[in-house]
Amino acid sequence: MRAGGATTVSRAYGLDGDSPGRIRRWAVENLESLLPAECGQTGVIDEAELIVSELLTNALLTHCTRVVLDLCIDDERIRVEVFDDAPGRPTLLRAAVDDERGRGIAIVAELSSDWGVQPVEHGKKVWAELLIHDDGTSAGA
Repeated sequence: MRAGGATTVSRAYGLDGDSPGRIRRWAVENLESLLPAECGQTGVIDEAELIVSELLTNALLTHCTRVVLDLCIDDERIRVEVFDDAPGRPTLLRAAVDDERGRGIAIVAELSSDWGVQPVEHGKKVWAELLIHDDGTSAGA
């Protein structure tokens, strides 16, 4: 992918109902420009987009006012990090079939090779990693 190491792109946003769509588009544009086309990038970008969407939705539902999205890309993985200013930690739930909420972190856990939450000053960082195969697919859990 890139000779010589990782690339990180970062963007801060105020959060409102329209923000997840704008932020997802920014993430996809950056991933498309940073991942080589010859690796068949579509699958891993789609999965990274879904992870971004789920993490942003969690932030929005916890009423945070600001998020920072970092995309860290190297030869082996994409790491998605969402920093938000809301208290608490997302947890892996077992949602019932008729539950309207509670599936986001389960989706993140299924798609990613690893994920977690770290407390930071004024909030938390929720992150997930996708391992990239040579054919551009990811190696989720």
